[in-house]
Amino acid sequence: MQQLPATISKHWFGYVIIVGAGLLIAGLLGVASYSFYVNGLALELFAFTFFFAVVVLLLTIVQIWVYSLSYVELAEEGLHVVNWRTLFVKTDVTTEWERVQDVSVATGSAWALLFNYGTLVIQTAGTAQELRMTMIPDAEYWQALIQANVSVASN
Repeated sequence: MQQLPATISKHWFGYVIIVGAGLLIAGLLGVASYSFYVNGLALELFAFTFFFAVVVLLLTIVQIWVYSLSYVELAEEGLHVVNWRTLFVKTDVTTEWERVQDVSVATGSAWALLFNYGTLVIQTAGTAQELRMTMIPDAEYWQALIQANVSVASN
């Protein structure tokens, strides 16, 4: 078992999904704008679709950056979860080991099983919301490490 402190970052496969989706959409828009240009259709139509292709590429870059900002930090004192969902929506929760009640892992797809990632859900005592982090590499390992630290803290 890994010793504390430890930091859990998002899985690399999430980057592949974001880049793939962004390039696919931007590529389709680029092909459409090129088709409009070659076929002599309105220049405004070409400019409009080309503009949206560039916007999609820029949004893809921003989403990659936002994805990279999320992490779970395991320290001697407890957990610190920073989860960025969008550029403007962030969850930042810190809790002690004694407040952790349940830790579960969900792997909901064949891709998750193939690339060994999952969603880590941590339930805490009190009014704090559940701590949920998606795309965690080797989620079962981190679940076991967190449960081991909860057991040590409760004794």
